[in-house]
Amino acid sequence: MKVIKHLIIFIIIVNCHDSFAQFQNNQWRFGFGSSIDFNTTPPSFPTGAALPSILPPLITGTQIEGSASVADKNSGELLFYTDGVTVWNAQDEPMPNGSNLGGSDVLSSYMAAVIVPLPGSCDKYYIFCIDDYEEGNYGITYSLVDMTLDGGLGDVIAGQKTIPLYDNESEILMAYPNNAGDGYWLISNGADPANPSIAAFEVTEQGVNPIPVLSPVNFNGSGRLNYQGTKFVCTGELDPTGSTFLGFQLYDFNTANGQITSPINIPFSVPGGDVLQYFEFTFDGNFLYAGGNFSLYRFDLTSGNPTTIAASATQIPIDNQTGPNGGAQLGPDGNLYYVIGSSVYRIENPDNPAASIGPINVLPDEVNSTSLPPWIHLLPGDCITLEEPCASFDLGDTLTVCGTDTVQLQADLSSFPIVTGLSWTGGSGTFIPSNTIAAPRYVPTAAERAQGFVNLSLQVDGTNSSAGQGGKLIAYDHLSEDLIFYISPLDGSIDTIQDNAGDDWIATGFESATSTFYGISAFLGLGSIDIQSGVETPITFGYQENIFAGEFDNTNGIFYAVGVLPSPLGDPANQQLYSVNTSTGALTVIGNLNLFTNSVLYYGDGDGINGLAYDPQDNVLYGISYNGNLYRINVSNATTTLIGPTQSDCRGLAFDASTQKLWAISSNATLYEIDKNTGSTLSTVPCQEEFGFITSLTYAPPAIEIQEFTCTDSLHVVLSSNNFLNLGNDTLLCNTPEFTLSQPGLTNYLWQDGSEDAIFTPTTTGLFTLQASNLDGCVDTDTISIQFVNASVTVTASPSSILLGDTVQLIATGGESYSWNPEDELSCLSCASPFATPSETTTYIVTAIDSFGCLITDTIRIEVDILCKEPFIPTIFSPNGKGNQVNETFCIFSDCVEQFKLLIHNRWGEEIFESEDISQCWDGTFKGSEAATGTYAYNLFIRQIDGSQINKTGTITLVR
Repeated sequence: MKVIKHLIIFIIIVNCHDSFAQFQNNQWRFGFGSSIDFNTTPPSFPTGAALPSILPPLITGTQIEGSASVADKNSGELLFYTDGVTVWNAQDEPMPNGSNLGGSDVLSSYMAAVIVPLPGSCDKYYIFCIDDYEEGNYGITYSLVDMTLDGGLGDVIAGQKTIPLYDNESEILMAYPNNAGDGYWLISNGADPANPSIAAFEVTEQGVNPIPVLSPVNFNGSGRLNYQGTKFVCTGELDPTGSTFLGFQLYDFNTANGQITSPINIPFSVPGGDVLQYFEFTFDGNFLYAGGNFSLYRFDLTSGNPTTIAASATQIPIDNQTGPNGGAQLGPDGNLYYVIGSSVYRIENPDNPAASIGPINVLPDEVNSTSLPPWIHLLPGDCITLEEPCASFDLGDTLTVCGTDTVQLQADLSSFPIVTGLSWTGGSGTFIPSNTIAAPRYVPTAAERAQGFVNLSLQVDGTNSSAGQGGKLIAYDHLSEDLIFYISPLDGSIDTIQDNAGDDWIATGFESATSTFYGISAFLGLGSIDIQSGVETPITFGYQENIFAGEFDNTNGIFYAVGVLPSPLGDPANQQLYSVNTSTGALTVIGNLNLFTNSVLYYGDGDGINGLAYDPQDNVLYGISYNGNLYRINVSNATTTLIGPTQSDCRGLAFDASTQKLWAISSNATLYEIDKNTGSTLSTVPCQEEFGFITSLTYAPPAIEIQEFTCTDSLHVVLSSNNFLNLGNDTLLCNTPEFTLSQPGLTNYLWQDGSEDAIFTPTTTGLFTLQASNLDGCVDTDTISIQFVNASVTVTASPSSILLGDTVQLIATGGESYSWNPEDELSCLSCASPFATPSETTTYIVTAIDSFGCLITDTIRIEVDILCKEPFIPTIFSPNGKGNQVNETFCIFSDCVEQFKLLIHNRWGEEIFESEDISQCWDGTFKGSEAATGTYAYNLFIRQIDGSQINKTGTITLVR
C-alpha cells in the first residue's frame, strides 16, 4: 500500500520540512478580516479578507468566532475560506453559489466550520458547518466545493449544498483521517445533552455516513484530538454540587471504528473556579496546552499517569492580559497561536522544556479573533504532486510470503540517480544484514507470525541534477557606463545585470558554479562581481600585458586570456594564450598563438583574437579575429587551427554547449550564430538596444537544478504459513465402510489419484495425499494413512436355557479383553468365559477390544425355566410352646409364590386372622388371647411365579 511519496525540489538552496509541512494549512482567514500567511518566514499578515458575512450587533459581543480556510496542498496558495455561512474564493469574493451554508447567521459558533478534502478527489472539498449553541436551528450541515468550477476559483456544486446531517446543539467540529487511510472521521457532540456523547461520522469517497458512532463522555464540553489521532481531550467532571470542574478528561480515540473510550480524569483545579476548555496538543503528542478563561497551562502527557500529569502543570505567563482567553491552535511553523481577549499571541517553542518556552509575542492589532481555523489533515498520499524519480518508486501493495522464517525484501532503485540514504522501518523483527540496504532479509517475530502480517516502510533519500532551460549570453559594454547585461539569443532582448563603476574590462569570463563574473582591465587589472549580490571584488592591480579576450572553462575551472606583451605602437605583436589565477591575478603563458595584432588596446585588429569561447565536449577554445577568421585553439599548447572565414569586426565570442553552436557579437549590436566546424553564419539576431563599445561576450548556462527527494512507500507483508494442511492423524476404521477427508476454504485441490474435489472419500486401506493452496496462494501437502478393519466378537453358551437355580458358562471369542453386563450373578466380569446363575431370563452383553483396538460387542440370552410345586398346607398345629417350633404356628410353605392371601375363620364364621404375606403365620391367638382348641376354616389364594393360581379352602385343627 502506497502511503506517501513526495519530491522536494532544491535549486541551489535546500529547504527541509517536517511531516506536517503539507501546505494546506498555510493560509489562515479568521476573525474580522484577519489573515496569516505561513508561506513567508516569519509569517505575514495579508489584508483584504472578507470575513465575516454578518456584522455586529447580530454577532455576540464584538468578535466572530469560528472559521475555516484551506490552501493548495502543494503550493500553499489560498483556495477558499468560510465562516460557516458564506464561502469566499482566493480573490476574497463570495463563490457564486456559496451563501447560506447553514452555519450561524445570527450569533456565532466557536467551531463554525471544518473543511475536509473529498477522499479520492484532488479538486473537491466538503465544508461542514455547525450552528451556534444559542440558536441550534440546523445542527450540522454540509456542502461540496468543486475547485474546477468558476474558472478554477471554485464554487459549491448545485444540489450538494446545505445538506442536513445531524441535529445537535453543540459547537465542537473537527476531522481526522481514519485508520484505513481512505476517509475521515467528522467529530462533534451527540444530540442528547442529558446523556453526553461524542458523535463520529465517517466520510469516504462514497459520501458522508449519516449514522454516527456514539461514544459516551462525562461532559459535552469543548474537545480536541491530538495529531496522531490517538487521544481526545475534553472538559472534565463536575463536583457533586455541579459547580466546579475537577479537571479534564483524556480518552483513547480509535481511528478504525471512531470510538472514544477509556477515560481518565486529570485532577486539576484552576484557582478561582476557572474551567480548562481551550485545548491544543503539540505535534508530537507529548504535551497538552489547556486554557481557562484567564490562565494557560502546559501538561506533560508522557507518563500516562493522571497524578503525574496533573503535577507536571506549568503555567504560561501572559503579561498584561486584556481579556479572557479563547482558542488555541498550532501553526504550520510549529508555534502555538493563542487568543487572549481580542488579540492573538504567538508562543514560540511550545514543545521545549518549560523554562525555554517563548518568546510570547502579540501579533499586530489587525489580527484578532476569539478562535482560530481548525487544522486540515490529509489522507496519506492524498493528491501530492509526484515527480520523477518518486513517481516510479513503488514497492507494491502486498507481498505474500509462504513460510515465515525470513522475508526477502527487494526495492527497485534503478530510477534513482543518486541514493544518499535508505532505511527500512516498521515491524519488530530483524533486518539482515541491516535495514539500510535495498534488499535485506527480514526475520519476523513470533508475534508477527501469529498475527499473520507485518507492515514495513522504506524511505529513500537521494539527489538528482539537471541543467535548466534557457541559457543566456553575458556581454560587457566598455563605454556605456561599463554595463554587464544579459542578451537573449532568441530575440536579442537585454536585461541589465550590473554597473561595474568604470573598470573598463576588456576580457571577461563567467564562473557559473559561484555566479562570479571575472573581468580584466587594460589598466586596473583583474576584478570580479557576484552577479547574485552585486558585490564587486578587486583581485590585482594592473598588468604589463595587454589583454584582448577571455573565457572561463566551467568544466575544469580555468580562466583563459589572450594578450600581447607591449611593443612599439604600430608594430605587429604575437598574441599569447594565458591561464589566469582568479585568486591572485597571476598570468601563466600557455603558448604563442602565432596570430599577430597591430593594436595594443581594446581589440586586436588584423588577425588578432578578439573573442574566446570554450567547448567542454572537445576541450578546445575557439577564437574569432578582427578580420573575421575562426580558429580552433589547443588549450594545452596554444596551437591554432584555422577553421575558416566568418563575421568580421566581432568583439566577443561565446559557446552554447546545449546546441553546439557559437555566438559572436559585432560592434553594430548584432548577434551571429556560427557553425563551430565551418565558421558559416547560421542565423542573425539584432539586439534590441545599441551598445557603446562591446569588448567581450560569454555564455551563462542555465542554473543546475538539484533535486533532493525523499520517497516513502509502505508494504503490507502477509506472513502466510505453508504448513496449513492437516488431514488428521493416521486413522484405523473399525467396521466403517467409508471415510470422508476434507479441508474447506482452500483452492487448487489435487489428491493422489488426480481428483480435484474439495472432498475425498476413501473406501479401502491405503495412503491418501492432498496438495492444495490457501487464499494467499501458498501450497502445502499432507498425507494420511487409513486402515479399514472388519472386527467382531462372538459369545456362546450351552445350554442357553436352564432351570431356575442352575448355572451355565458364557464363552466369548474374538477379543483381547472383555467386559460383561449386567454384572450380577456372574462369576467374572472381565474374563472370556464367566459362569452365570441368572434368577430370571437375562440378556448378557459382552464388550471386547480386539488386537487392532477395535471396540466390538455381542449379546446372548439365557432363558430361565421355573417349575412350581403344590404349596404345603399343614392340617394341625399346637401353639403351646412345648413341641417342635414348626408346630407352634400355622404356615403355608411354597417358594413359587408371586401373590398370596390367607383368611382364617372360627366355627361361627368370624374372621380371626388375615395375611397377604406367605412368611406371616398364624400363632393361634385372636385379639391377643389364645384361641380355643378346635377346628378352624381357612380360605387360601396363591398366584405362583409360573402363572398358575391356587384357590383352596380347608380346615386346620388347633390343639394345646
